[in-house]
Amino acid sequence: MNKRASSSSTFAKFPPGPSSPPLLQLLRWIKCPDKLLEDSLQRYGETFTLNIAKLDKVVVFSNPQAIREIFSAKKNELHSPQMNKVLRRLVGENSLLFLEENRHSRERRMLSPSFHGERMRFYGATIRETTENFTESWSENKAVTMHSTMQAISLEIIVKAVFGVRNPKRLQLGKGLLLDLMKSFGGVSFFFTMFLPFLQNYLGSFSIWKKQKEILDKVDEFIYEEIASRREEEEGEDILSILVSARDEDGNPPTDAQLRDQLLTLLIAGHETTATSSTWALYWIHRTEGVLTKLKKELSALSSLEEVMQNKYFDAVCKEVLRLASIAPAIPRLVQKDMTIDGQKISAGTTIMAGLYLTHRREDLYPEPHKFIPERFLEKKYSSYEFFPFGGGVRRCIGEAFALYEMKIILATILQKFELELTEKKPVGFARRAILLAPSSGIHMLVKKRLS
Repeated sequence: MNKRASSSSTFAKFPPGPSSPPLLQLLRWIKCPDKLLEDSLQRYGETFTLNIAKLDKVVVFSNPQAIREIFSAKKNELHSPQMNKVLRRLVGENSLLFLEENRHSRERRMLSPSFHGERMRFYGATIRETTENFTESWSENKAVTMHSTMQAISLEIIVKAVFGVRNPKRLQLGKGLLLDLMKSFGGVSFFFTMFLPFLQNYLGSFSIWKKQKEILDKVDEFIYEEIASRREEEEGEDILSILVSARDEDGNPPTDAQLRDQLLTLLIAGHETTATSSTWALYWIHRTEGVLTKLKKELSALSSLEEVMQNKYFDAVCKEVLRLASIAPAIPRLVQKDMTIDGQKISAGTTIMAGLYLTHRREDLYPEPHKFIPERFLEKKYSSYEFFPFGGGVRRCIGEAFALYEMKIILATILQKFELELTEKKPVGFARRAILLAPSSGIHMLVKKRLS
């Protein structure tokens, strides 16, 4: 039984779930969460309980009505879970990921203008230029590992468009430092200490933790130098410049510490996610009969970024990628007071999850759910409780528009310039990469022909 829940509430009964030892469930959650979720759904139904968070109980929901109730809950009812202390150590106390209630709303309003309107035009040119630079060396019969290539493209876009770095030496320095940071926090140690926080203290003297601290100190030095530089310059178009000139409701500018934490949050939220989604897109587009031909025909008739963004079939393709290739298996929340979700009583102190992976595979919503069928998004408009790749409610990803914009431009640039072919014949599954799900292979492709 969840000790925190039972001590503060009369709600004591949890939905059924696997009876295997909590440590075994945690190991399955780390290695193959998709299989654990699917097996639990098949055996226990659409609402079930897992023992994975600090070896404690987590209730998973996948019914759209339950998702609606989770995302529409009041701010004081559900909070960001506190189990991810390792992530907090990385992005800081001021991160939008951890702020609650009024301060979360205030910081979000200050950040929002960076991702909308005319600002996108600047980002679009940077995204296309970066993609062209990285693919310039591709020649016919060249083998390319797409996941690592998309990671490199995405990282440079973040350093340029988010951090605003243009000086070539500073650009290389920033990319190197941020890449080292992502690698140091992206291993199995991150995930274990996220769910078993006592390991962080136990292993604190080991060299891996010292190395992380050294890298983070160097990244902080780089970021604070960029902040100081941007404060001395006239207003720029990159996200850091916009944030430096932003003011809250009381007219106060953000502190250096606030800027630092939000920049690292944007890095963590935007780097691996967009790279992985773009990689999956190339995989499914080239693996599914008829999709590549139709998409190339659509893209050949488009002459501007605006037309690319507005093309309905291209949009449907990207949405189907986000549905089928979930970056995160579920979205956690911590219950602050006793509540009922979809008829299930939940005690304060319980961690719940909106089962993104499972909801996106409901056969009643998505016929033949394991098939890549972009047309489903042309035939039906899904609610934000049926399709929610960027989360929902007050904590919906603030960079959603930027992520889709980046993904589409990267894909359009590559597909308009190259004819590619998958070299892997077997289906590619999921593999854990820190807190995210990535392709189990790097997605290897062959450049058959350069088109322009």
